Amino acid sequence: MKQIQSPSVKTDGNLTTPSAFGVHPFNKLKGNYSLLPSAFLLFCFSALLHFSGIAQTDKEKELLQMEQEVASGKLSDDEIFEKYYNLIYEYSERGDIEKIKFYFNNAVAFAREKRKVNKESMFFTLIGESYAILREPDSAMIYLEIASKLIEGKEFNKEKYSIYKAKGSVYDDLGDYENAIASYLKALEYNEKDLRQKEHDKQSIEQNLHNKRSVLNNMGNVYGMMFMYDKQIEIYL
Repeated sequence: MKQIQSPSVKTDGNLTTPSAFGVHPFNKLKGNYSLLPSAFLLFCFSALLHFSGIAQTDKEKELLQMEQEVASGKLSDDEIFEKYYNLIYEYSERGDIEKIKFYFNNAVAFAREKRKVNKESMFFTLIGESYAILREPDSAMIYLEIASKLIEGKEFNKEKYSIYKAKGSVYDDLGDYENAIASYLKALEYNEKDLRQKEHDKQSIEQNLHNKRSVLNNMGNVYGMMFMYDKQIEIYL
């Protein structure tokens, strides 16, 4: 079982980014086919390439539009934060490390300029989640620790929920189930605090209810991996 040591981090100065994503080649298809099935497969493959090309082109247009909107200077602060978030997320999905680093650094710089430490923390959480998805748990945990340090002692419960849920997922993937459960419990704690604040402010709690279901589902899966079926049943009930 791989153990992660919590790193000591600094939240000022130049940002650093861990190693770039790995590139995994496609597996070669093997097999002998008669002429008719081969022709049919070639037709299907050509059609798939055509439609995926259209989707790819549409997505690229969407990304280009977002990039232009951010550069235009015509958006509100909240709109800029949203565009940065979406750009980092989309380029994470595409594995474009240079774009990820570019917009991550710009987003953090903008958050610092606007003195929005909760937004800065949000971007560190997002980049941590991206590295977790790409199976780089050490890098993921570094960013999540920075995100946590940024809002330590502050009442940003929504952001703390996201951090601890992401930590739980990293520990879960590593097979460190005790720390995964501990992190998920902290996520539930902060989600509940955020829910109560929203109820007080007469805001929608729909997202909080979804968050709770999501974390409980993750916990149920972990208890199953630990063969703690009584706990698993308790969670699902």
